[in-house]
Amino acid sequence: MTVETDEVVETVRTGELRIVFADGTTLGLGSESTVVLDELVYNGTQGDTLSLELTSGFFHFVTGDIAKEAVTITTPAMVIGVRGTDLAISVDAEGNTEVGVRDGVGTGTPVGGGDTVVATAGNTLSASPGDRDVGVSDGLSAAAGGTMPGSSGALGGVTEAASSPGGSGSGGSEIERESSSHDSESSSSSSSN
Repeated sequence: MTVETDEVVETVRTGELRIVFADGTTLGLGSESTVVLDELVYNGTQGDTLSLELTSGFFHFVTGDIAKEAVTITTPAMVIGVRGTDLAISVDAEGNTEVGVRDGVGTGTPVGGGDTVVATAGNTLSASPGDRDVGVSDGLSAAAGGTMPGSSGALGGVTEAASSPGGSGSGGSEIERESSSHDSESSSSSSSN
């Protein structure tokens, strides 16, 4: 399966998905989750960029080799920044967003504008659509307690996925599908820019 810029990727109630981008960044989608792959350019240069829009569901995001300042994750409530980060992100049907920082540092800025808030490992960022502030609380929320979708202990039990090399001006990714029947299908894919 091939994925393109601005393509919507979603999982069903009984499925999970793990995407490993060309730089090694990993995005896991839990069941009934939706992401828009806005843009991926990875050449190991200052022009690299990774932009994702998480619209609903549970996501586990772990950074790879791409420069952290090149990563932008948008939800209906906040824009998330990363700094060497392992994040568990939950977006409910109303767009309320919780970001559990498992490792590294995460930042949150309200979508409508406002101050950027910094959270370190063990903290949770939270906001609702229309909020002018992002809250930070000690401890990880219940939403941050899950395992990487598609990894050992989750549906399918897949533990690793290799990334495809990115070409000039584009990045590749490998998608692994999981279902409750423990069948998996791997496909190489790339994002067009």
